[in-house]
Amino acid sequence: MVKGCCCCCCKTNTVSGTIVIGSICLFFSLLGAGTSAYYLGVWHSTLSDLDGAVGGVECGDDSDCQANMGIYNQLMSLIKKYLNASLGTSLFVWLLNVLVDSLLIVGCVKKIPNLLLPFIVLSGICIVANIIGCIVGIVQLGFIGFLVMLIMNAIIWGLWIWMLIVVVSARSELMELGQMGREIEMDEQPRVQKI
Repeated sequence: MVKGCCCCCCKTNTVSGTIVIGSICLFFSLLGAGTSAYYLGVWHSTLSDLDGAVGGVECGDDSDCQANMGIYNQLMSLIKKYLNASLGTSLFVWLLNVLVDSLLIVGCVKKIPNLLLPFIVLSGICIVANIIGCIVGIVQLGFIGFLVMLIMNAIIWGLWIWMLIVVVSARSELMELGQMGREIEMDEQPRVQKI
């Protein structure tokens, strides 16, 4: 595990480094949640305006117009479902990240090592999902696209693994501190009872 060095080789412990990591992740999670909420609202409003403008078209007895309006309505329904599902899922994931990043910071400040576990688990899941997505990208992007994506993801994987190592080290450091605190309490209890 990492001892005594965490953020860019400055002299800080892993718990302080984990607070910095949690703060940076929290900032980007809040930014992502705000962006997802904004786009969810913008797309919903834009589609409603478009639906209102086109939906008011009177076709009368024109069968071509009625067929086109039927296709339009089906297409709009699919677009709304897709956008609501994708942007809603994105918003949920960002809000989950806000919660996990907040737990990471609180766990370090209050010295509760189990509050670091959600970050460790979620980071592991994200790394695995990203690797699977990269493998699936071979089929969709072709070999050159895959190489570009692999290079970009290698940087992301390196950062995630580095953050994971620092957070796991901070958790073990907090657990050691908690264990030492319990041992000191147990050593002092007999002395207090004898007096």
